[in-house]
Amino acid sequence: MGSGDAVAGRYRSLDLWRGLACLMVVFDHSAVVLHQGMESRAYLDLAAVSWEGWFRWLTAALSSQALGPAMFFVISGLCLASALDSASRKGMRPLTFWTRRLRRTFPPLWIALGFFVAVLGVCDLLGLRHLYHAGQGIRIAPTEELSLAQWVGNLTLTETWRWRCWGDATAHLHMGVIWTLCHQEQFYLICALILLLFPRNPQRALVVLTCLIAAYRVVIWDIGGARAIEGIFTQYWMAFACGLAVHWSMRFESRRDPEALRMRGAIMAALVALGVVGWIHHLHEELVASCFALTLIGLRRFDKHLTSARWSQPFQALGRRCFSIYLTHLSVCVIVGAGLIEWGLSHYWAMVFVVVPTATLTSLAVGFGFYRLVESRWLNSSFVAEPASAKLASSKPKCTMALPA
Repeated sequence: MGSGDAVAGRYRSLDLWRGLACLMVVFDHSAVVLHQGMESRAYLDLAAVSWEGWFRWLTAALSSQALGPAMFFVISGLCLASALDSASRKGMRPLTFWTRRLRRTFPPLWIALGFFVAVLGVCDLLGLRHLYHAGQGIRIAPTEELSLAQWVGNLTLTETWRWRCWGDATAHLHMGVIWTLCHQEQFYLICALILLLFPRNPQRALVVLTCLIAAYRVVIWDIGGARAIEGIFTQYWMAFACGLAVHWSMRFESRRDPEALRMRGAIMAALVALGVVGWIHHLHEELVASCFALTLIGLRRFDKHLTSARWSQPFQALGRRCFSIYLTHLSVCVIVGAGLIEWGLSHYWAMVFVVVPTATLTSLAVGFGFYRLVESRWLNSSFVAEPASAKLASSKPKCTMALPA
């Protein structure tokens, strides 16, 4: 990972993968209504007696895997590693590196939280609080339940660790969204610090840091101190590091010398080892992230084909708008789904063919509208992770910021 290594090329099909991950997140939150009140044992019993039971089990299994967040962490690692390369070559100041990403994140976030609070307020005025507070799907806590410290933590994206320093226990205003952004901002800060301390060789510093965190995680796991890493960047760093590994592999892809082949082999072996550990010890994020990273490395040769394929265009459109969809979808999924069920669409098949698709499509439509009216105003070349990029909505694919769902 020396300074003389080749710079990794652009991974053009990342918008496709963002779109797939985004759709998984929205579907997961829309499909919660299908398996409320059903334990895993009950689903297995149903699956054993009829094809309908098997379908219910399959739907519940697919909508409860939470693949999207781990995939987004991997994409974030890949994009931020590329951003560090670009910043190092250009001599960018670490403060500039970090604040540009803060400006890219916080204005849309605050507006989305305002939208979220307004939607809950309208429900309260109409006497429909039960749709989001005790409805058929995900329960969203009313905004008045949050303390001042919890409000501050949510608005500053420090809520996952704020409780260690001040105030009440963690409470996310926009559950399913805030916790991932809190970790994302910590990743940005760590990368900015690495750029400050190791401006000429940030990738080598990332390798060393990843090895140290892996050793620390082993020690913490061995002594049963998992709570010690809860809410801080080390909790999901290994998923993030899988994206770093994809970038490191790409740095050697144009070389065919023995050293490059050994390095790529070592990277893939490390990802396989992480996946095996995740499988054995039921570490969900590590297992999903390692498998996804290996998939990205394996499909790298088909990058241009995947980007140009007609079937991938809708997913790429979702990927370019994934942050907006991610910020706005949860309240829409919950309220639309619960409202349709209360309206009478409570039969299982009505929920499968009407409630879940309607909630999903409505969420995507709101996200597209939010992108057009809000997020696009904060998109410019200074906010993307790849060098020499233009606006996110342009026709040329690029490695932009990846914000997990």
